[in-house]
Amino acid sequence: SWSMTAIAGPYLIVCAILGLGGVAKLVSPQPARRALHTLRVPAPIAAVRALGLAELALAVAAALVGGAILPPMVGAAYLAFAVFVVAMLRGGGATSCGCFGSSSTPPSWLHVAINLVSAAVAFAATSIPALGTTLSEQPGAGVPLIGLVVVGTYLSFVLLTLLPTVLAPPQPHISPFAIINETTR
Repeated sequence: SWSMTAIAGPYLIVCAILGLGGVAKLVSPQPARRALHTLRVPAPIAAVRALGLAELALAVAAALVGGAILPPMVGAAYLAFAVFVVAMLRGGGATSCGCFGSSSTPPSWLHVAINLVSAAVAFAATSIPALGTTLSEQPGAGVPLIGLVVVGTYLSFVLLTLLPTVLAPPQPHISPFAIINETTR
């Protein structure tokens, strides 16, 4: 149906971002571990990696299989991420959400908004057909759709990782000369 065709691209982007977050936690679990610790959630490296593996498995299965169960699970994951980021924002002191294995991306309300929109997309995609069926219903055997998903995933990643850093309030800069002057007095 047209509604499933219209949601296919955004839904695949949401799945790709979820999968990238999972891969990042598998490869670089420390930032997510530190983020969990700021909320007093004990998180051994193995648990963070297990979370990353679960995110990756859900993303791949949800993108490939679609159906009535996996898209709402993706939506629920994004709702949980939104709650996590809100808790970090309210708790203060967190320098990174750890979502993509980076220590430099601060949690932001933009991140919360993107998580909520991603959840809405996933819930709207309930009963989306399997990826093979979706691609076969697209012009050009789905190649244009896949191209748009790649571009959309990249832009979403940039929104989640670079824009919060750009929008963050500037950190006070301490000149190395000020430190030297203080120690020589």
